[in-house]
Amino acid sequence: MNNKIKYSPGLIAKIFQLLEQKGVTDEKLEEIGIKGGIFSDMAEAIAVGRPINRPAVRSALGVGPLIRVVKKFRETVLYKPVAKKTIPERTDSLDEDLFYQTKNGLCVLGGFRKRFGSSFRKTDSAPEQSIVALELKGNSYEKIIELGFPKRHLTSFGDIAALIKMQWGGKSGILITNGNGNVFFVQDINGEVFVAGIGWDSASLSWIVLYWSLNEFGRQCGRQLLCPGTAIL
Repeated sequence: MNNKIKYSPGLIAKIFQLLEQKGVTDEKLEEIGIKGGIFSDMAEAIAVGRPINRPAVRSALGVGPLIRVVKKFRETVLYKPVAKKTIPERTDSLDEDLFYQTKNGLCVLGGFRKRFGSSFRKTDSAPEQSIVALELKGNSYEKIIELGFPKRHLTSFGDIAALIKMQWGGKSGILITNGNGNVFFVQDINGEVFVAGIGWDSASLSWIVLYWSLNEFGRQCGRQLLCPGTAIL
């Protein structure tokens, strides 16, 4: 019998919160296989398969079998799908190196070109692509959020450019323009995953493009995460 349990980021977060609320000490957290007080370490421990004494977890939470925990917190997640958009098939050329340059209506910041310039491509066409938008309901590092995603959750620079072009000038669409920002998981030429942030600045009437590491920011509530539709649905 396979006793392995898949801990989603939302379930991990809720268990951690409830343990804190119940006054479980750091020593107790260590005893049940979780490093107390360090959220990212806890999730990483689960990701790499560190043994967790599930009966002790249930006892600390005051709940029954783990399936009841999952059922109880099914709706308490870090993100929820809020929209879906199809990027139409592209039949014209796109030079990503030329696109991701600061110009009227677009401001590329934070070493974005230096980090990803080697990954930019020039393509003559692109197939239709569905994009899902997820509202981030809780605060967490993107590294923790990414743990619950399937492998195909990275967005291409071409698809991000297409979304910006579809909403050029701050037009309404799947990208939010309320100041909270849109985030994508992207990959550099070495295969390292980063977060690309795309936000509309109403003062300069420009889309702002920047990036950060998966561990850099821990308060993401209110932002919108976008990824290929097949990664979530």
